[in-house]
Amino acid sequence: MEIDAETIDEGPINWLPGDLILEIFSYLDAASLSAAGLACKTWASLIGQSETLWKTKTQQILDRDAQRYIIQSKSEGNSWKESFQMNYGSNLIRSKWKRGMFSQPKAMLDLPPKVLCPMTADTWGEIFQMELER
Repeated sequence: MEIDAETIDEGPINWLPGDLILEIFSYLDAASLSAAGLACKTWASLIGQSETLWKTKTQQILDRDAQRYIIQSKSEGNSWKESFQMNYGSNLIRSKWKRGMFSQPKAMLDLPPKVLCPMTADTWGEIFQMELER
């Protein structure tokens, strides 16, 4: 039996109240949450529209610099989801770089394998500038 997105949208898990599904999603890490948003329209809508979910994800971040950038972005008028997506990955990479985790890469494999955000030229410029100043 072939399962398509419409079948998933009508599946038993979606019989649960949206608040309960969001509670389940709150236990996922950022990568898994992004993947869940691709599973079906219902989940994409729930994940995309829940400010509480993304605020909770922000509060769960252990890296205070990354958390600060997300909160700053939120104060500039972005939604919690937009702020999280714009800042989470790039600031974690920036923080790890500050601690020397990706310093002096010898090959492409030495760089982070997966980033959950777009890395702009400005973000890479800041990271490379930090490396030059090291």
